[in-house]
Amino acid sequence: MGCGPWGLMVLDRIIERWRAPEPGIPRLEISVVEPSRPGGGVYRGTPEYLLLNTAAGDIDILGGAATGAAGAYTFLEFLHHREYRVSGVRAPESRDYLPRVWLSDYLEWTYDALVDDLPDGVTVTHVPERVLTMDAQPSGVALALSGGAVLRSDFVFITVGVPPARLDLSLAGPGEPVILAGMGLTAIDAIIELTVGRGGRFEASDASGELVYHRSGAEPVIHQFSRNGFFPLCRPTAPLRDLEGWDATLQVPAAEEGARSVELLTAVLPALMTKMAEAECWDAAEPTECAATAASPRLLHDDIERAPTLHESSEAYEASVRDTLAADLMECSLPVLPPRRRGIESMKLLRDEVRRLCDFDRLAPESHVALLRSVLPLFYRYTVGPPASRGQELLALQRSGVLRHTVGPSPRVERGSAGFRVVSTTLRKPAAVAAELYYDAFLPSPGTGELPGFLADAVRRGQACVRLSAGRPVGIAVDSRFHPKGPEGGVTDNVFYLGGLTEGSRHFNFYIPSPGFRARAYTDADRCVDDVMASLLTEARSA
Repeated sequence: MGCGPWGLMVLDRIIERWRAPEPGIPRLEISVVEPSRPGGGVYRGTPEYLLLNTAAGDIDILGGAATGAAGAYTFLEFLHHREYRVSGVRAPESRDYLPRVWLSDYLEWTYDALVDDLPDGVTVTHVPERVLTMDAQPSGVALALSGGAVLRSDFVFITVGVPPARLDLSLAGPGEPVILAGMGLTAIDAIIELTVGRGGRFEASDASGELVYHRSGAEPVIHQFSRNGFFPLCRPTAPLRDLEGWDATLQVPAAEEGARSVELLTAVLPALMTKMAEAECWDAAEPTECAATAASPRLLHDDIERAPTLHESSEAYEASVRDTLAADLMECSLPVLPPRRRGIESMKLLRDEVRRLCDFDRLAPESHVALLRSVLPLFYRYTVGPPASRGQELLALQRSGVLRHTVGPSPRVERGSAGFRVVSTTLRKPAAVAAELYYDAFLPSPGTGELPGFLADAVRRGQACVRLSAGRPVGIAVDSRFHPKGPEGGVTDNVFYLGGLTEGSRHFNFYIPSPGFRARAYTDADRCVDDVMASLLTEARSA
């Protein structure tokens, strides 16, 4: 159920296992339940000004797998094969950040490539309907469909994504103030929708070379804030290199699943920061001396511990946002990563080790709260930011006055009959902004009100439960075989949940596989398919 990127990965793994089936394995009938055309997911129909946050050469939905599908391409190979052109002029290049709708085209093509080259004994049927309810019993799973039929299956893979933030930006009138909570990728998309999406355009200045924003006159005035108060780091031009021989292993033993015993602050983080220091100092003349004063682990430590910084005034805070972003963009433009940035970028290589120590209830409860509240947001802020070109656009919007940062980090939000008022808490000279419109520009937590109807129904039936951390919903609870846990701890072993909905049990689910790299998503899918095949073989041999 659901056939965006995660669904495609599962489909590929199932098909691949049946290319060389073990004796006695039964024929396989796969129903792909997806209301729209399979593959494209949330990227379908997006305007071309909304760009991917991953470089074109780093995307391969098949994750470097040795797939048997005829003519399987990486994203860049697909674009070249179909003769896509950047700005209608040139062929896409490896380091280009391209329209998301192009990725939708690629994912839809990948689905077609998979189902056009099926092995013997496998059929795939697209069911273009929504699932209304799901009832999982030991004898099978019944899915009530929007067309009135009931689809019955031995096994179900649920790969629907986390519901996107629902922002009706059309309500914001020209010149009107709007309040935007959040400074991450969702908020940046909203800013581009409210500016470029309304006819504004960027142009390089002949005099200074700076990017200049030309207003269309249809934009609102955007007042933005977040708890942290700063944008995520942009994507550097230089790749992460010069770490030959570096071992991306944290020297901490993993606990058993469900042990709830690993301490984040005293075990995981010190090991993580040690490895960041090693990466930063890998080519230093005196690595040990260098590591003792390394900047990248100190940045992580300080950002975790730091209370919101006090700023003198709105003007001082806006200057700090601008200067921090400008310094980041300067670093991103360098042909070789500076040592500090190399240490920060090494966090990408250490994600699987953090998973090993933290996933599936290995962390102590208070440590899990700290991971979700403080550490994971910093992982994303440091390593999953926008392209540098988008950062340049944010600076231009600040200079134009369309984008403002008036109230500082962590303001107080007040709601009244006339709308919203946001009041500073970290400015020595107080400031406030009032507006009729207020947008929470970040992914919503998956409580039952935000889940698709069939998942909310499964929660009501006790066949799944929403995981809580410090009382806040964070995802669907699953075990290490990706079976949903019920409220009493039992599991439904003929249903598998994969992807963003499992955040909180599994972590770091929001990324796209890269060529030549066996992404964790694929090893997770392989594990689930192994379970299905073992169950079918056992049943066939006992018949």
